[in-house]
Amino acid sequence: MNKDNRDKTLENIFNAIDLEPVKVSKSKKIKLKAIKFFSNNWVTFMAYIILGIVLAILVGHLIGSISDRGKELTVKDHRFENDCFYVTIDGGTIDRNSSYMTDLEGTVTVHPDVIRRTNTACFKCDQSDDYTIYIYSVDGREVTMVLSVD
Repeated sequence: MNKDNRDKTLENIFNAIDLEPVKVSKSKKIKLKAIKFFSNNWVTFMAYIILGIVLAILVGHLIGSISDRGKELTVKDHRFENDCFYVTIDGGTIDRNSSYMTDLEGTVTVHPDVIRRTNTACFKCDQSDDYTIYIYSVDGREVTMVLSVD
């Protein structure tokens, strides 16, 4: 159907039901297109920003783990405070899910809470018992400590 036939058909329909067609000026059409174009670009722009942030975080973690690979995991600091044994590790990022503490029978008693800012693991435990602590970095390296009561 060409444009002339389409216009005549619509005009006949409006005449049959006694309605006046709404006429839209060209300037309104252009404004609507501009708003639609802007909103589509805004959504795309925000998607690219979010993607960029996610990629930057992933690259940062990758670079951090690569730079830690040559280093040995060492205990930088440790202390007992408020029924919690704190261990700060240097040379790698602590993997909370792999790190754990066992009692004398070898039963896993607790996974640590990790303070990411200082790379410190907090093992909740009783000061009157002996424990073996296994701390793993995200790349699989390990530090083992024996905590015994004197």
